[in-house]
Amino acid sequence: EYRKYFEKDAALERRFQPVTVEEPTEAQTIEILHGLKSAYEEFHKVNISDEAVEAAVKLSTRYINDRNLPDKAIDLIDEACSKVRIKEKPKPKSVTNKELDVAELNLELEMCVRHGDFKGAAVRKKDLDKAQAALDKAIAKWQGTEKEYRPVIDENTIEEIVSMWTGIPVTKMGKNEQQRLLKLESILHKRVVGQTEAVTAVAKAVRRGRVGLKSAN
Repeated sequence: EYRKYFEKDAALERRFQPVTVEEPTEAQTIEILHGLKSAYEEFHKVNISDEAVEAAVKLSTRYINDRNLPDKAIDLIDEACSKVRIKEKPKPKSVTNKELDVAELNLELEMCVRHGDFKGAAVRKKDLDKAQAALDKAIAKWQGTEKEYRPVIDENTIEEIVSMWTGIPVTKMGKNEQQRLLKLESILHKRVVGQTEAVTAVAKAVRRGRVGLKSAN
């Protein structure tokens, strides 16, 4: 923001003294997030795993280059917590089945009244009251367990948010991919003949890019 607004306005810049604050290291940011973790867990009613904290720091460092630590890692955690809580736990069958019972009995009661079958309507009304009471009890029980339900924020949740923000598929390498990367030179040599140096350079670049390393140059 300083570069965006202040440096472009010389008159405004003269009125302020910039104070440089060094960006914390990944290890320091992990400590910061551990200090904030309980507050986010309580606010969002979730559990945040240690793996999620480390992933937020490492993946934000690797893939989010227009912001600094610890802000970008904190925002990742916050977004992950919000995303998980928005996903409502589906109603259990014990509730949905009783909702269907109530709906059917309501329809039957209405049909009895329309056709002047008041004796049948009285029976349906009695059954409906029982079904509604059973539904209310099932809902109360479900909502009670929902209050205790705390989804877990894990490494996969953080990867999903990073992918959503950057458009880059962020996933762990499976064993098959690891083997392919290790054998990449031999695979390329079968397709490209007489270009040993070029093949080696390309293979190294692909491996660096996949594991998130930057070129020494």
